[in-house]
Amino acid sequence: GRFRVSGYRFNDSLPDALFAQRSVLSAPASQRETFDFEEPLFSDLERAGLEPSVELSDVRTRVEELVRDQALSGLAPVRLFWRSVSEGLRFNRAEGLYLGMGTSVLLPNRLRARAHGGWSLGRRAASAELELSADVRDPNTRLSAHYSTPRDLGTHAGASGIVNTLASLGRRDYLDLFFETGVHASHRLGSSAEPHLELQLGLARQERAELVVDEPTNTAFRPVRDIEEGTYGSLAVRATWPAAATGWTTAAVAGAHRLNGRSWGRLDLSLSWTRNPPDGPINLAMHTAAGTHIGSRIPPQSLYLLGGRSTLPGHDYRSLVGTQYWLVHGQAGVAVSRPWLELHLGAAGGGVGGLEAPPPGWSGATSPSARGSAWVGFDALWNVVTLDLADGIGPQGRWEVIFAVSPRFHPWL
Repeated sequence: GRFRVSGYRFNDSLPDALFAQRSVLSAPASQRETFDFEEPLFSDLERAGLEPSVELSDVRTRVEELVRDQALSGLAPVRLFWRSVSEGLRFNRAEGLYLGMGTSVLLPNRLRARAHGGWSLGRRAASAELELSADVRDPNTRLSAHYSTPRDLGTHAGASGIVNTLASLGRRDYLDLFFETGVHASHRLGSSAEPHLELQLGLARQERAELVVDEPTNTAFRPVRDIEEGTYGSLAVRATWPAAATGWTTAAVAGAHRLNGRSWGRLDLSLSWTRNPPDGPINLAMHTAAGTHIGSRIPPQSLYLLGGRSTLPGHDYRSLVGTQYWLVHGQAGVAVSRPWLELHLGAAGGGVGGLEAPPPGWSGATSPSARGSAWVGFDALWNVVTLDLADGIGPQGRWEVIFAVSPRFHPWL
């Protein structure tokens, strides 16, 4: 509706007698606090069917419910969907050329189903995945079923999907794939932006991969790593303590695993810190991680792998193998022309242990002696792409040039 206010008089003079009297002050506090109102202050609002103004904290909570957690309206209930570019197109030594397509469907009760399927030309085999979750930006609960879906060994991704595809065309594949068919469920207690717990449960049939793009005796690719096939079960609890105000993030994962009749435990810890002031000239970052297994006869697909890009640059890629590991990274950067160019230098150290020899058919070192790395390079285009010159310190260390995309973009590539 509309209403009009009129009859105003501006800059009207006040009578002199108004200021000739004694100043008007408030009544004493005791009298004000005991004043007997004829009716409650909000009685008119109640008669009109209105409510008093809510507290600011209540407004924030309601906004978070409507904006942060609810999916954007206006999007089609059924649409094409890819989590990353690599879900649509990729190339590696275990799949050859892969083509895929996905869809996202809005179900009743604000549930969202996401389905994805594709075909590996090298394997001449299909893969498929179906996920069900609440139709919100960051759902607490996810249920998924997958068929012949590729999984990567190790705890640190060597490259983004696009970079790995380009590298594989030059016969340098940074994935060590195996394939899973099974189900997975996860439930998070709390918001992902605050300290929270996440429960994870999985049961899958795991199968080894093979080289499908070259002859095994005539290829420049690294050998495909073998695994122990069987039905793999896992139950894990992940605790995360993000602290955006201080730059610290701490995470711990404790899990129980079972394969082919034997069980073992695993514990992983990580601590990260960043200092990246928007107007400051110097950026700092530090990351530490460690992990260990509890038990014996750990299968190859659960081992830790270090070496090369993303862990210890300047050493052969994933050449260190163990049931235990530790890793420390540190880097300092200075902005030259923000956001176009930033120079940085860094260092890393790490090692593995707990294993007398690599699994059958694997190459690599299991010695607990530490390795190190040092590098200098630059970040460009809002720190999206990186080029480094690294030197490996320790046995078999060498110089290495590394081109990479920032890890924060890996989920979309």
